[in-house]
Amino acid sequence: MTRLKTIMMCCSASTVLSGSELPDIVIAEQKEPAYLIMSSSRDWKDPSAKLWSWSPVSDERLSKLVCSSDPEKRMCGELFRDPSDVKPVLNGTHLLVTASYGGAALIRIADKHLVWHVYPANNPHSAELLPDGNVVTASSDGNYLKLFHLAKYRPGDPGATPFQQYFADDAHGVVWDAKRQRLWSSGRFGIVEWKYHPDGRAPSLEQVAIHPLADPRSQNAYQRVNGHDLYPAAGSDQLFFTTAENTYLFDPETRTYSLFQAVRSIKSIGISKAPPEGMLLMMKPTEKWWSSSPLFPGNDSLSRQCTLPGARIYKARWMPSSHRPSSKKDSISDSVAGTGSR
Repeated sequence: MTRLKTIMMCCSASTVLSGSELPDIVIAEQKEPAYLIMSSSRDWKDPSAKLWSWSPVSDERLSKLVCSSDPEKRMCGELFRDPSDVKPVLNGTHLLVTASYGGAALIRIADKHLVWHVYPANNPHSAELLPDGNVVTASSDGNYLKLFHLAKYRPGDPGATPFQQYFADDAHGVVWDAKRQRLWSSGRFGIVEWKYHPDGRAPSLEQVAIHPLADPRSQNAYQRVNGHDLYPAAGSDQLFFTTAENTYLFDPETRTYSLFQAVRSIKSIGISKAPPEGMLLMMKPTEKWWSSSPLFPGNDSLSRQCTLPGARIYKARWMPSSHRPSSKKDSISDSVAGTGSR
């Protein structure tokens, strides 16, 4: 924690870094709706700052396909309204996305190949790839995690993808911890620890423990923290964990929390790996649950530069500094989901 706090202090100093030294930024934008990769070195009012975009609602692969698991039998594209998360995965070659209307998908950046799309429903807020290629989603309105068995994914009927469902109160975030072979999820009372049992026929999750935040007002009570974002803190072995009131660091080794910042309602948080290491990227709502600009603590000029007029950005993530979209197919993603839908 000390190293990360030191990094933040450096970023808040007068010698703040410029966008030209930083990686690109990927955003979940709810007005269009779309997932966008934006340059951190250009003014976002300039159309050239938009380096890549995908609008699932207007994607013909989704707009012409009925979701069989949706009670209203809506088109798949309709279930990607209100994008709720976007994560660079597979060395920055793909984006793992969710949307509040019910969808989740893995898309290859280079050619917008839709590797798979599934429908966890009930306001999915995040997703995470597992080592065998399966995916876990977190639905806040449903109070559950869903584990999708992608070996049985069918591009013609993605709504029929088999899954296992697990109670997770106010589930919002999920992160796979390869070092400890654990899945962490965020929710109403803190972070929940899960063990993954990979199985070609019936993969499953097992809840290991709940790690609540103690209530300082009572020795025998836990805080109802309404946990939100859960994301790795680059350059550290810890996880950022945001709540309705504060932002914490969670140490997976000791299973303990430490206060990082007393800042309310942060929808997403990350720290860059690019030199100079340590620039924080946050999404803090300025209207309802969205903003037209990410927040860079200590660098107001960069926040002004990275303002997308009229946008409703819900989450923002740093892209890996070395990401370079490639047309070469990714063997992992294509092998776990067949050929996908094109």
